[in-house]
Amino acid sequence: MAEPKARILLVEDDPKIRDIMKWILEKSGYEVAVACDGPEGVSAAIASPPDVLLLDVMMPGLSGFDVCRELKAKETTRGVPIVFVSARSGERSWEAARALGADGYLEKPFRSETLIAVVKEILARRAG
Repeated sequence: MAEPKARILLVEDDPKIRDIMKWILEKSGYEVAVACDGPEGVSAAIASPPDVLLLDVMMPGLSGFDVCRELKAKETTRGVPIVFVSARSGERSWEAARALGADGYLEKPFRSETLIAVVKEILARRAG
């Protein structure tokens, strides 16, 4: 029997980046759902908590930090691993993400191998 695919929720407002990331993840065997903004990401995560949430930081309306805060406050999504994906670089950005409960931080631009390595690492930690 085939092992079930890990489910990734990708929340990214830039359609080009979203499409590229989705393609990379699907090519690597993951099941990928997408959300175009923060509110849509919150709704999707609550409706069907993913195995990993990849979350852009800078989005109009509801930032990635706001989404993370909201999901970590809910019982059903508190344990979902969140990896921020952002053009904001530096230790201060990662510290802010970690303070909110994020499990990882990936700086744009990134290599496809790096994206997959981060997802695999998060999934391995979760499996325990």
